[in-house]
Amino acid sequence: MPDEFNITSLPAFNEEWLNETLPQYLRHAHEMNAAVDQIKILYSRISPAEGTVLYERTSKNPDNTVHRQMYTGYLLPAGRLMEAYRKLQKSDPAAVLIKEANLILLSFPNDRNMHLLLEDELEVWLQQHLPAFKYFRIIKETRLEVLRYVPEKRFTARIRVEFQAEDGLEKEYTLIAKQFNKAEKARAYYQNLLALRQAWASDLEAVSLWRLPRALAFDETRAAVLVEDLPGKNLEQALPEIVLPEVMQAVGKMLADFHRTPVQVKKQVTRASELKEIREINHIIAQDFPYLHPRLNQLFEQLQNARWQEMSTSMLLHGSFRLNHILIGKSGLALLDLDSLRMGNPAYDLANFLASLYYLEEQQRLTADQRQTIARYFLEGYFENTRGYISSAAVLWFLSSLLLNKQALKYVTHFQKHRQKKVERMVTIAEAALSKIAGILTGSSLKELWKELP
Repeated sequence: MPDEFNITSLPAFNEEWLNETLPQYLRHAHEMNAAVDQIKILYSRISPAEGTVLYERTSKNPDNTVHRQMYTGYLLPAGRLMEAYRKLQKSDPAAVLIKEANLILLSFPNDRNMHLLLEDELEVWLQQHLPAFKYFRIIKETRLEVLRYVPEKRFTARIRVEFQAEDGLEKEYTLIAKQFNKAEKARAYYQNLLALRQAWASDLEAVSLWRLPRALAFDETRAAVLVEDLPGKNLEQALPEIVLPEVMQAVGKMLADFHRTPVQVKKQVTRASELKEIREINHIIAQDFPYLHPRLNQLFEQLQNARWQEMSTSMLLHGSFRLNHILIGKSGLALLDLDSLRMGNPAYDLANFLASLYYLEEQQRLTADQRQTIARYFLEGYFENTRGYISSAAVLWFLSSLLLNKQALKYVTHFQKHRQKKVERMVTIAEAALSKIAGILTGSSLKELWKELP
């Protein structure tokens, strides 16, 4: 890539430049009297060839009303910029070109790969896909609240509907819409939710302790799935309000329950698949930080050589088990974001949860004491509720691998301040986790593993 296109040095990531410059390009004539805009980066994804950034622009009108608008920014080298701009103008004639930043902006909800839901079409769309709405005489209002948007990949929104039922009573109903960039992903998610619901229908004891969202409808054209909106806060948000030992033991028990679910899915995670992924991720990390190459090579060799007691059968895994995918409310816990299901060793889910805690600590969203307390009681809760042997060495192995191919990768591909320091920190913790495997006895208790964590 030419020197003039060093993505991380472009002004598109400079907050001072963004707040001084972007409003000049984005402000419409009728907004000339609005207060100074604030520009915030919500998401970014970078590679040596291009970058994608999601911006949120906030402006305040003279009447004190606040207006928010999202923009997807595409960062491209100068040689590709004009061709891409002309192409994007076809989907969004209002596309904005900012040559000084190698940047093209599309206003939300325009997306290169996805046909995103619009608020003004929700009423008709809901009536088409939720038969019950056909029997309501009036839908008074529908509102769409964006929960998460990853341009060209995923879109999650809460839909609020105010309606008048046949009995004349006015009611409000909320549900979650998840859109994917491919119909097959949406279909698999919908079918997996149905299978999970059916599998747990007969286990009244487990269902009374925690919940899964119900699948309500599937739209293949939009690659969208409607699911139940469960009440509560995710555990990362709720940390200041909960008793950590009690709740984290319940979280561990919930995951042990989930691992017993008699559901099969196509995707699998194995030792071999992880090693293949780590080899590729190490190459990506070393491209940005060449000085880490020797350490990454050594880590890969150690991961290749490390051994643990293999399981004879694969279990259903959540695939992305972490605090912000678990809700807590008056009715207990609920498990969300079930679109990463796979089969494999349950140590993978345990390690994924632990790796995410190190990421949150590095982001200063957890203290070291909180991380240690969460890990301890989570592992104790899982151990007390599991019905099979889980290798502590396997958990440490997957922890080391996931610190690289999930957490370090986030810092490399998502632009963040001090990312070099943060990548190095994840590599250091991965090395420390792997070094513990040799000292773990074959029959060591998972319950005590928290004492061995880096």
